[in-house]
Amino acid sequence: MVARQAVVHGLNVVAGTLLARHMTSAGFGVYGIVTYLLTFLIATSDLGLGASLVRGRVEPESRDLQTVLSIQHLLTFTFAASLWAAAPALRDAYRLPAEATLMFRVIAVGVPLTAFQSVSSIRLERHLAFPQLATSEIAQAIVFNGLLLGLVLTGHGLLSFGIALVCRALTGAVLAWSMSPWPVGWRWDLVRVRSMLRFGLPYQGIGLISLAKDAIMPGFVAAVAGASALGEVQWALMVSSYPVFAVFALQRVYLPSFARMGEHAGQLPRMVERVLQMTHALAAPLAVLTLALIEPITHIVFGDKWLPALPLFYALWVANLFVPTTTPLMSLLNALGRSRTTFGFAVLWMVMTWAIGVPAILRFGIVGFAWTNVAVQLSNLWLFHVAQREVTFGILRSVWRPWLAALVMGVAVRGVARVTPVANLSALAALGVAALLLYAALLSRLSPGIVRRVLKPREA
Repeated sequence: MVARQAVVHGLNVVAGTLLARHMTSAGFGVYGIVTYLLTFLIATSDLGLGASLVRGRVEPESRDLQTVLSIQHLLTFTFAASLWAAAPALRDAYRLPAEATLMFRVIAVGVPLTAFQSVSSIRLERHLAFPQLATSEIAQAIVFNGLLLGLVLTGHGLLSFGIALVCRALTGAVLAWSMSPWPVGWRWDLVRVRSMLRFGLPYQGIGLISLAKDAIMPGFVAAVAGASALGEVQWALMVSSYPVFAVFALQRVYLPSFARMGEHAGQLPRMVERVLQMTHALAAPLAVLTLALIEPITHIVFGDKWLPALPLFYALWVANLFVPTTTPLMSLLNALGRSRTTFGFAVLWMVMTWAIGVPAILRFGIVGFAWTNVAVQLSNLWLFHVAQREVTFGILRSVWRPWLAALVMGVAVRGVARVTPVANLSALAALGVAALLLYAALLSRLSPGIVRRVLKPREA
């Protein structure tokens, strides 16, 4: 799953890099807005009914799947109609050119297609068929990023985003159903819906609250500072998040895997520790390497126009210390049926983001948003404590070795870069490869078991 998802996120990284290099900061801000809309759609599509079916011990029947599809289409058609009607207002609010209206309406047309994909994905995810899921996502990434780059570079402007999203949704719907066909239909079974909503609503609430938290970027930063400032924040967030892309890819694995392991409670603590070891072993070297080389990376890869956004990057980078632990532990609590607890943390993070972020942005500008993110990340320490009360596992003993090896690697890389400045892309790539090899050697000495589990997860 990680290997295949590396392809997906690799394509996203390449596309984001090329867009950032060839677009203005205002145009890249539109990329952030469209990304938020896509995230909003995914998070609000089924009221958590899909997660309820994934987690359940009884295989869902056709009527369950058809009920979920009916609810998803009710929600997606409502969202599509709202987006279509609000397109002119959104264009004016973000101070975008006239073509943005058509862009938003093209996106609206593709919204209902996503429901057909999600039901087949539920069945695949329930049976841990992650290779098939990853194959579908690779195809969607190729279609979306390939079309988007091609259309942008050939001068199709903002409409490129809408066309690429519609084609992505269509590709996902066709592939998912072909991999896991089911009797498509629409049904209303209120008894089953009520049963699924007992877990689904709190679980879905986490996504909704997270969206409300993240809405500070397109909803407040862009409104106060404009699309150009939003573009700088989006760039800093994108670059600082590269190291944890592998962790995000594993989110699809955590919930069903922890839920199945719930039947073997004695082995669950060991599994949690090994998950934390692997996530930090993947994230730590990339995070430290990016931090050590961010100036030449910005200059050579993205262009000097993004250098003013480096203060944002430094503050947002702090999330790399927490996310590799936070993401699996949220899934662990959900798998244990503690969706109300995770919902409470989502509310806490949303309230902190707006309560601290709004005055900080008004007082310090967009860098206030970045430092607000640091405060929110520190609150994860409470989440860690709550998770350890449910399952007895150790965090520090699981993660200190990868970070120690990464820190030594980072000091060495920084020293080399000071003595021999990195002047071109070839030198940057060579230094990066050498640094990762050094990290692998150090980690293999500190903890050979971690390296073995990352390379051969089936043996873990």
